[in-house]
Amino acid sequence: MSTENEVIDKWRERRDLILAVKERLDDQFGALTNAVVAEAGPTADEEQRIEDLQFELGQLEEAYLDAEHKYLTYSQGSDPMKPSEKGEQDNG
Repeated sequence: MSTENEVIDKWRERRDLILAVKERLDDQFGALTNAVVAEAGPTADEEQRIEDLQFELGQLEEAYLDAEHKYLTYSQGSDPMKPSEKGEQDNG
């Protein structure tokens, strides 16, 4: 059975790995779009690659946000996205 610290470490590692992959894809996406802008426009293959990268980036963003949420949840001992359990509401 995992200790609380092991669970926190696993979510932190997952979050960090997802962020690294996302940054790599962001770089690829930027390089591809810069190359396309420098030319007369995207070829069919480039257009497909751009769409694929946009989809992958969206999936990674969702995975990163989920991992970040779970990491914060476990490391803070509560769900940071839920309203206070004391019944208080933020009317700000």
